[in-house]
Amino acid sequence: MKVKFMLIFAIILLGFGLMWADGDSQSPPTTNSAIGGLTTAARSLCTDAQSLLRVGIILMIVLGAATYAIGQVMSSEIRGRAVVWATSMFMAALFAAIIYMLVPWIIATMWGGVNKGGTLDCNTLSGVNPNLATSTS
Repeated sequence: MKVKFMLIFAIILLGFGLMWADGDSQSPPTTNSAIGGLTTAARSLCTDAQSLLRVGIILMIVLGAATYAIGQVMSSEIRGRAVVWATSMFMAALFAAIIYMLVPWIIATMWGGVNKGGTLDCNTLSGVNPNLATSTS
């Protein structure tokens, strides 16, 4: 029961955080500022996810190569384990690369729109109606 209330509170808190994501916490969100803030939050989420995945891909490839190389100079039992670990790291890097390419598309799909110019880039992400995202203030 307590976990259920904590989850509901977290969802409500996340919702209010996204409504004021444009940084203007002094005024209540209007339709334009809320949509603009959510667009900014989606771009930020996309950019952060791609940045973390980029580092993770390189790290998994380097660690997988090191694990494989070190395992080759050990005994046969450790060599077998090292090959399995290295293969797992390379597969993790492959899945991370696939996710890296799909993140802008997934965010644009969740947002209900497409990227400007048909590119899959976080900086050109605009999944909202441009008439609604213009500021009136």
